[in-house]
Amino acid sequence: MSWDPGTYLGFADERLRPGLDLMMHLPPAEARRVVDLGCGTGSLTARLARRLPAAHVLGLDNSPTMLARARRDESEPNLDWQEGGIAEWAGERDAQPVDLIYSNAALHWLPDHAGLFPKLVARLVPGGILAVQMPRNFAAPSHQALYTLARTPRWASKLKLESEPVSEPAFYLDLLEPYGALDLWETHYQHVLRGPDPVFNWVSGTTLTPVKAALDPDEYEAFCADYRELLAKAYPPRANGTTLFAFRRLFLMLRVPH
Repeated sequence: MSWDPGTYLGFADERLRPGLDLMMHLPPAEARRVVDLGCGTGSLTARLARRLPAAHVLGLDNSPTMLARARRDESEPNLDWQEGGIAEWAGERDAQPVDLIYSNAALHWLPDHAGLFPKLVARLVPGGILAVQMPRNFAAPSHQALYTLARTPRWASKLKLESEPVSEPAFYLDLLEPYGALDLWETHYQHVLRGPDPVFNWVSGTTLTPVKAALDPDEYEAFCADYRELLAKAYPPRANGTTLFAFRRLFLMLRVPH
């Protein structure tokens, strides 16, 4: 998939807020090695580096365009960038363990969380922390309209979208509680969006990325035209012209024992 940093950052404040909320919940720690998995444009990675000046902070992402944007920030001497996949990083053998694994809105793109999360835990030092935020908004009208459209005869052979990439909180509780002290919570954000087609513009930077990758340009435009109509019905503007977009996110923070 090809990511567009400009489109993604169209709602920068709203997209950064969950990551900042996750960061605020980090317990005090003298971390020496930190990795931000799926760092994207690096805005949160840079904040981690400023918060943990004694640590070496690595931002990992598989998108060269997002990393090119991230590399514009050279103000933090303890910050490096690496192009690569999260699953490959998690599965590295004999790699140096890290004190903190931080990941904001990235792990929902990966399958098999039952296999992935234990691998991430295995990359931590004793006493290390795994801090993760993932969207869990897939039952919302914005996503259900997408899945419904993708299953229509015109698109079903071209689009294979996973409709529930993030499991119920109980799944992660059962999976991770044996590894250490787990804190698990959800937040429903109420975003007040402005401008025409705001929900469509939001999903254009994230949810529509695999659709764009699977279709040729003319097909993508046709798909988006139909999707815009569905979103306009699901999210009509309020009397003052703004649009309320509710978004649920799952947070988890695991600290393994010393």
